[in-house]
Amino acid sequence: MMEEILHMEVPGDPDYIGIVKMAAGSAASIKGFTIDKVEDIRMAVGEACKTITCHNFMEWSAAYRVSMDMDDETMVIKVEDSKEGHQIDKDLSRRPCLDCPKEGDLGVHIIKTVTDDMEVIKSGDGLRCIRMVFNK
Repeated sequence: MMEEILHMEVPGDPDYIGIVKMAAGSAASIKGFTIDKVEDIRMAVGEACKTITCHNFMEWSAAYRVSMDMDDETMVIKVEDSKEGHQIDKDLSRRPCLDCPKEGDLGVHIIKTVTDDMEVIKSGDGLRCIRMVFNK
């Protein structure tokens, strides 16, 4: 049975992506995933956070939500838009991806490569959720 191990709302500022990656990697490590799989999880989560909060938008998201559910063999991570919209980042030099709208598809490809299952769910109001499944 899946157990929710984490649910948080994260500021859209890219400086917080590292915190989400560390949380996902730590949870996977505690549950016995291999070092290689932990690194895949960290990479996929980072790309999902960037894709949800920035890619295909000309501004950063105000915030987004991350949830992690696990059982003995599987970890499911969801990264989804919040309804707070996207705010303009005045200091574009801080962006990790200066050409966000064109780079988003690469992030999704990377996620697909390292996950056991992945889907991008779009709601009618334009919000998106990236759901990733990792098996031991």
